[in-house]
Amino acid sequence: MIKRKLVKEIFLITIITLISIASKAQKKKALSENGITQTHMVNSDIDDCAKPWCYLQNSTTVIGVPYMPDAVQITYDGAIYTNNAELCFFYGKHLQPVLQRQKWWYKGWIPIVEYNWESQKTKYEVEMFGFPLAGEDAQNTLQFVKVRITNENTISSKAQFTVAARSTGENNRLGKSIFSPQWIYAIDGHKAIRNGKLIYTFSGNGRLESVVNHTYSGAFSASNWGVKENTAVCLVNYAPLLRPGESTQYIFKMPRVPVDTSNKLLLHKIEHADYTAYKKKTIQYWEDLILKNKATFEIPEKRVNDAVKASLVQMVLATREREGKRFMTDGLPYPNLFLTSFIQHEEAFDFFGLKQFTDQSMPEVYAKQDKDGLFYDGALLHGKILGVAQGQTIQMLCKHYFLTRDKQYIDTVYPKIKAAVVWLKNAILSDKYHLMPPAWPYDNEMILGHYTSNNLWAILGVRSAIRLARDLGKSQDVEQWTQFEIFYRASLLKAVNETFKEKGYLTPGLYDYKMGESAREGFSNWQTNQEWENMLLVSPSELLSPNNPIVDATLKHIRRDRYREGIMTYRIFLHQYITINMMDQELAKGDSKNALIDLYNVILHLGSCYEGFENQVYPWADRKVAADCPTPHAWASSKLVCFLRDMLVREYGGDAGLDENKRNLYLFSLISPDWCKDGQQVVIRDARTEMGILSASMRFTGSGSTIKIDPIFHSLPHRIVITIPYFVHLTRFESDASKMERIGNLLYFSPDVHTINLTWYKDKNANQGTFIDILKRYRSESTLRIVNGQEVIQYHEPYVLPEEKNYPPVPLSFDLVKKAFVREYSNRLKSFVERDGYVDSMPAPPLIPNKPNKLHSLPK
Repeated sequence: MIKRKLVKEIFLITIITLISIASKAQKKKALSENGITQTHMVNSDIDDCAKPWCYLQNSTTVIGVPYMPDAVQITYDGAIYTNNAELCFFYGKHLQPVLQRQKWWYKGWIPIVEYNWESQKTKYEVEMFGFPLAGEDAQNTLQFVKVRITNENTISSKAQFTVAARSTGENNRLGKSIFSPQWIYAIDGHKAIRNGKLIYTFSGNGRLESVVNHTYSGAFSASNWGVKENTAVCLVNYAPLLRPGESTQYIFKMPRVPVDTSNKLLLHKIEHADYTAYKKKTIQYWEDLILKNKATFEIPEKRVNDAVKASLVQMVLATREREGKRFMTDGLPYPNLFLTSFIQHEEAFDFFGLKQFTDQSMPEVYAKQDKDGLFYDGALLHGKILGVAQGQTIQMLCKHYFLTRDKQYIDTVYPKIKAAVVWLKNAILSDKYHLMPPAWPYDNEMILGHYTSNNLWAILGVRSAIRLARDLGKSQDVEQWTQFEIFYRASLLKAVNETFKEKGYLTPGLYDYKMGESAREGFSNWQTNQEWENMLLVSPSELLSPNNPIVDATLKHIRRDRYREGIMTYRIFLHQYITINMMDQELAKGDSKNALIDLYNVILHLGSCYEGFENQVYPWADRKVAADCPTPHAWASSKLVCFLRDMLVREYGGDAGLDENKRNLYLFSLISPDWCKDGQQVVIRDARTEMGILSASMRFTGSGSTIKIDPIFHSLPHRIVITIPYFVHLTRFESDASKMERIGNLLYFSPDVHTINLTWYKDKNANQGTFIDILKRYRSESTLRIVNGQEVIQYHEPYVLPEEKNYPPVPLSFDLVKKAFVREYSNRLKSFVERDGYVDSMPAPPLIPNKPNKLHSLPK
């Protein structure tokens, strides 16, 4: 009877489950047919407010040093994955997979990953980093892991912790893992061996298992034990009995590439590598690399302050050395050098004194130029011969010189720049509109026609080439290129004005262009015609003035139709870093509040180690990035570094420097009200600029601020410009400058200025309703549905809930934006659950794979 009743209950449960699944499937189908493609949200309980914020639920970060052949991934569940092997961790009585998505770097920016958790009053703390062994290079770094376990109970108790190896945990690991069913595994002393190669070492005395629940008794083959690529093998189980307050720790070491056991010298180095000594070396290495004799900022808001250094580190970790070549990549998802993004990589490196990383990539850049002068980005163009990176590359090559004044470099590069300008000039003169030639929908904007962005970069590249030729005394080039710039500018302005007149804003393409199937086979309209860099009208191109109505209309259109979760979108997905293109325009226009809110939203969408994503994340949904497009994306890092630099020190004016007598240096253009507190300061140290090296500080008082400027200029800016913060009323300003004046919210000083005293009082309404304003921004965002391959955009009116109306005045800050986002996400989650009745879960890779194998049927 009992068995029959149990069978009946199981049958009923199964039927109910199947009905529930079918109901959800029907609901998804119905939603999909109505154009809604994403129906999941994630429980907001995944966010631990006591730990650094992490937007994505499946964020990946990296560890190591520059110029490794491949990245060492730290997965969302706390494992180390290298494509060659994985080191994974479990804890508790039932060996739960570690699921610690909120990780952080040491001091907020040094790539020593830290995370911790508690279970049954036992605290687990993990540190991990990678570094080359003494006498070895970055080709095979050694990964160090320290696990500290503390009993926080009032009685003695046993902890449980397990380390294991496997080929891959599969979920959100980028790159194909190595696995063979013929492999032989062994544990020799404190070494886990796979087919005669060391995969990891361990300390302490743990209970050894071949696979789960099977005590290790000697070498074993993968095939005999049914081992799959995701099976945990060579397990070490620790069960220390700890007194109240007592701690113990274990050390694990894993080479990026398994080491042959016949290499006795290297094995000896690994076994005797001291964790504490190598951690100290790692800290010293990164402090020297990022801080010593480099440009540094001091910003009195930790999340922003750490973002500068951490983003530079993410960039450095995206460098690679393969086949004797050293070069920059776009990070984990894109392991190549791209000309379209290298312009931001170069600027970020050169701004902060990391010139060597730009120099190392230059041979790869030069190799992409053909005999006619075209820079061809083969990694991007699907075999098409297109000049889509010509302007960017000319600009980058010139900018590298402007920031470094490297005379030896310019001797090599000038002929390449000249050939590139000649190609560009001939291409434009041959086009019927006298624009950059039409491009096939290769990426980004995805149109067939004259790309707006290609032309904005081209005019900027020509202007910079003229500046460079003038500096070098190439008078004939200056004369010819200046005449061409005047002609090209007229053609481009005509195209911009006519396109705006027809479309109402400046679209991704100029004049008429194709999209959808007519542009590229297999692509619907919604997959093409994307806003990308068509808004770069004020900065860096300086084609239009900041107050031009075309600029205003373009920014307004993009914000209305393409912002979700406070950042830009690409197709139906969030796209974190292209939002910075909008911020660049807002900064140049003096629209400080919008620029600051956008900055906080961009930082909000980073991982807890400041890793940025590109795309493939649905808005107001599950906060998951597609497994084949993971973080960290180095372009996201370099664009953020460039913006953070520009908001404090920025060259602007004179038609992008074409008129050197109107090129200004802007300092402290974007200041947050959260920083403006008595005794706090913003500091710039040894910043590289086009005019030379500059240090400056802005110290706040209860009634204003004092600015100190200490430059070493090789050429003087026309004027130094200070922006009055948007949240204050300036009553007086004084300086030691020979000339000064106020125009609107800008203060202009002659370049001999060293001290400026500002007296102000804060706008009593500046912080009123700030929290509500951020919520209303989220709630007024449009929603996008795809119906029959077409975009359907729905606009919304903002609203305020009764309990939100009395929120006290608070200065705008990252924490405030995060708080508003969490509230809005929670509100939407509540509505979602009421409608659908379920939320997405966040499973970690299991200890035992779900795939059936012999392991499950073997006797204990």
